[in-house]
Amino acid sequence: MSQIYVACLAAYNNGHLHGRWIEASADVDAMQNEVNAMLASSPVPNAEEWAIHDTDHDGELADIKEYSGLQAVARAMEIAELAEDEFGCDGPQIVAAFYDHYGTCDDDPHEYVERVRDAYLGTHRNPADWAEEYLESTGALGDVPDMLRH
Repeated sequence: MSQIYVACLAAYNNGHLHGRWIEASADVDAMQNEVNAMLASSPVPNAEEWAIHDTDHDGELADIKEYSGLQAVARAMEIAELAEDEFGCDGPQIVAAFYDHYGTCDDDPHEYVERVRDAYLGTHRNPADWAEEYLESTGALGDVPDMLRH
């Protein structure tokens, strides 16, 4: 379960650490309700502004920054859910690796995961294992005698 730590900026600017860990989800309204509850319990009256001060995640929130907003969190979680459907439990880490290499994109979450799928070459112990699997799958080794393949 991924979480974000939202902090009350009015409290922070007045020397108080006030915030709350909330579950990151694709549901913006649920997250906003949690943020509102945190602001309502602020030690500073009429607190309205907040920021994301931390994340606890398995890679799916790599793109989330202090002022990203809940829409960005929801989008990242939707991408993580789609990636998990596509790649299994390693999906969020695969998306995070894709993000680290290619950076963020503004595609629809389904299109983003499709880009990840197109770029994903599987998991291999080393480059030689990847090369062997690639050459086998393309048929490039078809005419090479067994004794010369390695």
